[in-house]
This record gives sequence, C-alpha cells and structure tokens, in this order.
Amino acid sequence: MAFPTKDTFTFDFEAQTDYPNWTPAETKEHMNERGEELRIALNAVANLLNATTSDASGADNTGIPETIVGSGTNVRDRADWLYAQIVAAVLGAIPDGSLATIKYADGSVTAAKVAADVATQAELDDLAGVNRTTETVKGVSDSLGEHQVEDATDAHTPKNVGISVTTAGDMLYATGVNTIARLAKGTARQQLAMNGGATAPEWVTSLQSLMTAEGDMIYASTANTPEILAKGTALQRLRMNTGATAPEWVDSEVAWVKIADTVLTATAAQVDFIIPSGYKTLKIMQVAKNSATQNSYVTNIRFNDDSAANYLDNGVAASQITFPSSLPATASPFNICIMEILNLATCIKNTLSWGSTGTAAPTFKAESWNNVVAEINKISLINSGLTFAIGSNFSVWGCK
Repeated sequence: MAFPTKDTFTFDFEAQTDYPNWTPAETKEHMNERGEELRIALNAVANLLNATTSDASGADNTGIPETIVGSGTNVRDRADWLYAQIVAAVLGAIPDGSLATIKYADGSVTAAKVAADVATQAELDDLAGVNRTTETVKGVSDSLGEHQVEDATDAHTPKNVGISVTTAGDMLYATGVNTIARLAKGTARQQLAMNGGATAPEWVTSLQSLMTAEGDMIYASTANTPEILAKGTALQRLRMNTGATAPEWVDSEVAWVKIADTVLTATAAQVDFIIPSGYKTLKIMQVAKNSATQNSYVTNIRFNDDSAANYLDNGVAASQITFPSSLPATASPFNICIMEILNLATCIKNTLSWGSTGTAAPTFKAESWNNVVAEINKISLINSGLTFAIGSNFSVWGCK
C-alpha cells in the first residue's frame, strides 16, 4: 500500500491577522497544532513499517514481494536478508533462492524436478542451450565417485579427469589423448625434465643438489649425466686424469706450500715439524734468538730423528747440521736463517742455507744428510746450548 502524505495543516497561520486577539490558552493551542499533526502523520508511517499482520506487514507495505527478497514480516528482516545475499555473492556463492522457476529456459526444468533429481539429460541440455561449442561441458556424472566430463564432439563419451593426487606436490600430465596420469612429487632439490623417450615428465637430480660444499665443480661422467668433483686442497691445480675420462685435482708442481709454522709463546729448547710425503724441495725459515744473554749458540738441525754421524757439516761428519750464523742474545735483534733442502728418497739430502743478525752481512753454508733410502718426514730444530726466546718464529715450506 502507499504511505500517506501530509500536504496541509488544519490551522493556517498565514490566514490570521497580524495582531490576533487570542487568549493565552488559545495561543498555546495554536502553537501545538502543527507539531501534533506532524506527530500523528509520522506515527502512521512508523505503524505501517512495523506492522506484522499477514499480507499487510511492514515488509509487505514496502511494495517488495516476499518471493523476491525472502521471508520476514518487517523492513529490518528484509534488509538483513538482502545484506546476507550481498555478502554471499561477494564471496563467490550462489545465494539461496536466486535460481527461481521463472529463470529456467521455458520452464522445462522446474524447481520441483531439480529437487526430486528427475530432470532429464535433454532438459539439462536445453537449460544450457543447444548451440554448444567443443569447450562447453555437457554434463556431470558422479556414479564412480570421480568427476567426469563429457566432450561435445564425441557423442558424450565420458573422459576421466578424476585421477587422485594423494600428496602435496603431486602433478598431473597427459599420457595420451584425453588421458590423465599422476606424477608423484620429487625429492628435495630435484628438477622437472622430459624423460629419455620424450614421452613424459620425470624428476631428475639437479645441479644444485649435487653441489654440497663451497668450491665443488660439475662435469659430465657420461652423456647427459652430471657428476660432482669435490673441491681440491690449497694450491692444487686441475688436470685431466690419466684415462682422459674425468678432471681431477693434483698438487701443484711449482708452488711453495706452507707445511707448518709456529711462534713460541714460551721458551723451548727444540721445535719439531712433521713433513708429509711427496715434497721434492723443502725450505726452513727461522727468525729466532736465545732466551739468555749468551750469543755463542747455534741452531742444530736433524732429520727423521737421526742423531748418528750421518751428516756432513763443513766437510766433517757430524750428528747434525747447523745454520750458518749464531743465535743472538735475548736483548739483540732476531737472527734470520733460511735453508733449502733437496728431498729425493734415493739421493743425499743436500742443503744450502744463509743467515744474518741485525745489519750484519749474511753468511752461507752448504751441508748434507747422507741418507739415500727415505724422504725427510720430520725436521727438528735444536738450540745447541740454551732455549729459544719467546716470540721466535719457525716455518717449513714444501714444493712438489
């Protein structure tokens, strides 16, 4: 029904004289008349909106049919229903009641038929339209517990796309026309590649998974097969192996490698170094002095703990060889000595050394160890009468 309007007021102020002769009571009555009439008119509208009588409720009085906006006997109920439909549509759902019977093509599929699950395939086809493209889904079957779709180009022959994926990371791929298969997920750091027959994808080892340490390298062990070459050690060089089948790391033949060094934090009478095999040339470097005031002592050198008279020192057989200059007293500058040694297992170990202290001119010396059956595997530096001072520095280098 239409809501009533208020077009005029019973008492017209403009029709009165400029100076009406009213009593105080009359004046109050006239002042209240328009407010009272407005109150009555507004209450009439409110009563229409708040009505709950069937077919004459506030919702019915708005003029919006219940078949459009759902149940409810007042305006607030209908507004709440409309709000719920808007929220459902925004979230991608089809609001209840939006597929009414009047929306089906020519009424061939009725609400009653849909509810009773008796709509025919022809009616469903007609609902979607008869002029279909090859991409249009023609129907849905759930009889096997897996979704199937029908292709419009092959007389509705069902094509299975319901392969189960059981684990996070599984993938689907085609094994033939309209045939789907599952590829189980790979392992950590594998990558996807086409198989050798170029018929299906597969997971293969990635280069990233092979390289487990800084400095590792990749090479081909066979055609299309990557292999890891672990990093080498310090100053090694890369070369092809003797079979010319793979790269390998080998020791450098020209570079000097520091084998060991030490700086004394306490006085010591002897310093020992263990020497790995394979070094054809060795070098000893000494920056040292005595821990006392004497300066008449020297550094004796022995190899492989040999203390017999198997050394030649200044042309005389001895139980050790010595650096060419004496160790200075503790208050003096450090003595610097260097000795190079030819270290071949089957040859005499000839040595050449030089040394000096402070600004003194260097002195040179040639000596030997007469062992011809073994490489040097240990070097001992021995103070001939005292101890080496704190801060003395010794190092051994090798070249293969």
